Amino acid sequence: MQAKVIGDLSLVMFFGSVGFPGVVVENSEKARELLLTELKNPNTGVIILPRKFAGEFSDEVASINLRGEKIIFTFPDPENPAEDSGVAKQIMRFLGVNL
Repeated sequence: MQAKVIGDLSLVMFFGSVGFPGVVVENSEKARELLLTELKNPNTGVIILPRKFAGEFSDEVASINLRGEKIIFTFPDPENPAEDSGVAKQIMRFLGVNL
């Protein structure tokens, strides 16, 4: 099972630096389109999206996570800063990143 990053250049480069493949998109419409494509990919188990795109279809993201077919993480960006959530902290710890 692999992870896939769908996001802006900075998010894709950040996760690419630790070995996660990704695709750069310019807007939430394209991000949603690629998300739906990745949902059909049996090799992808985790999808990482920036909040600025995922916020446009957050109900869909929540539904996918509830069904448990894939795990979708949304990452903060300047317009949508991190909440004080354990999930974001766990991912950052897993990646060995201290901010």
